[in-house]
Amino acid sequence: MRTWTTPELEILEITETAQGKVIKATFDAIRTDENGNLWVSFPSGAED
Repeated sequence: MRTWTTPELEILEITETAQGKVIKATFDAIRTDENGNLWVSFPSGAED
């Protein structure tokens, strides 16, 4: 049987994209791909 590890959250403190869009702290979804990599889907930003 495969042993799973508990994912850890790492805060990157990125607040703005290269285009100047503000990055929101919330995300839409989180998933794991077939290689075990975590992927997060979040809004691209807003004019704040």
